Amino acid sequence: MSRLHSGNAVCLIPDLFFVAKVESPLQMLGLEVLFAGSEGEFLDALRRHQPILALIDLRARGIDTIGLIATIRTDPDIQGTQLLCFGDHVNAPLLEAAREAGADEVVTNGQLSAHLPTLVSQFL
Repeated sequence: MSRLHSGNAVCLIPDLFFVAKVESPLQMLGLEVLFAGSEGEFLDALRRHQPILALIDLRARGIDTIGLIATIRTDPDIQGTQLLCFGDHVNAPLLEAAREAGADEVVTNGQLSAHLPTLVSQFL
């Protein structure tokens, strides 16, 4: 059984299917899960809550997720935020761009679904 941790996880995940897949496992690890609906809300939540981990769905429509990662990495207040990003396996260039922008871990949607507790545990 995984050790419980206290703290927050802030998520930018507009897809309700993935919200449901992510919320329960993170709560079972002892994290309070906060969801942001926009880039501004996400950045504000990172600054306010100083989470253990932030999750970014690279497919978030209307959001330059690669630019968002770069913004996080250059903002002195939140640059140390651990980032777990995920996206479609067929979009390898986007996954690689997230790695290059500074994401700590980049996985496919399938990997996230199958291994979320293990992936998150490495950040705890």
